Amino acid sequence: MGKNQHVVPHEGGWAVRGEGNSRATSIHPTQAEAIQAATEIAVNQQSEVLIHGRDGRIRGRNGHSHDPSPPKGDLASETGSEKTLDLRLPSTLKEVLEQAAAHLGQSVDEFAVGVLARTAREIIELHGETVLTGRDWERFLALLDDLDAEPSPALKAAAARYAQHLG
Repeated sequence: MGKNQHVVPHEGGWAVRGEGNSRATSIHPTQAEAIQAATEIAVNQQSEVLIHGRDGRIRGRNGHSHDPSPPKGDLASETGSEKTLDLRLPSTLKEVLEQAAAHLGQSVDEFAVGVLARTAREIIELHGETVLTGRDWERFLALLDDLDAEPSPALKAAAARYAQHLG
């Protein structure tokens, strides 16, 4: 495991400094850029990023060791492999994402993947269930009980599409 990387205030900007080093590894105009640079080093060195506030106190940390047993729910353990998603964003939106990621002590990639995954799951859950009113529920149950009922043309078409989808 390599040296932990510290993101620290530096002459109107932010610096990345390896733990125990007196000199900065790199200097950046924004904390978000410094966090991104520190994260790249930490990932390479399997170490941590410690993010300091303007007052010098540590306000966040982000580990990048290669744990062979990541915690359950970790996105990498869910997918088993990685894919690339390239996005083009207005610069103002990218700055917002960088700032939000910095507040959580995450890289922009980690923040974006987490937000995208959580939002996608919420949408799938929302659209994966149908909520019936009391009246519609009663009608549904009545139709199930009616042994002489014939399916409507719309239902027959939906069943045909579903059968075609299954192959």
